[in-house]
Amino acid sequence: MYTILSSDHPEMLRMISDITGLPHDAYRMSAGLTRLKRKMQLHIFREETFVFPSSEGSVPHALILGLLTEHAGMLRMIDKILSYLKDDDIERAIDRLAGLDRLLLIHCEREEKVIYMRLVESGSIHAITEKARKKRLPKDWKCAIASKYEGK
Repeated sequence: MYTILSSDHPEMLRMISDITGLPHDAYRMSAGLTRLKRKMQLHIFREETFVFPSSEGSVPHALILGLLTEHAGMLRMIDKILSYLKDDDIERAIDRLAGLDRLLLIHCEREEKVIYMRLVESGSIHAITEKARKKRLPKDWKCAIASKYEGK
């Protein structure tokens, strides 16, 4: 099962590893994190727009809600790490980046083993990913949980 969605997972993990391996320079790390955030936003947009709605009924709602919550949490973590780098707190940024790496690894594993596998079993994964591939990230898009609680 190799789709644009599943190939995003190792790419995002590799991006974190690359950022961690950079000379500990706030500017370079911030640039890498900004690229990671854009990649993650597009990936999350595609999942929340195409994958998760197609999974309803075949996976527990609680699992999807947990993944949606993690999406918002990971994007907030990136923003927090960027703020640490802005304050030149490299040590804290690296520590939080390690936490993001662990969360993303577990998150991706659940998506791959449960959500994506159900779509593979139903034979719908390729049609869903083809629809997702054609969509660009809308300007000012926010993940479902962030949108739900914005302004509250």
